[in-house]
Amino acid sequence: MVGKMKQYENIQGILMDTKFLMQNYNKKSNDLLKLLAKNVEETKI
Repeated sequence: MVGKMKQYENIQGILMDTKFLMQNYNKKSNDLLKLLAKNVEETKI
């Protein structure tokens, strides 16, 4: 079953990864947050 994720499972994984990054990395770096936001917006499923 590995590699045969349903679309909602893939989206949930992306959201969890994004939440982890936002909570665990330097929140004072606006450039890093802007880059993360840009990458999330550009990701197409």
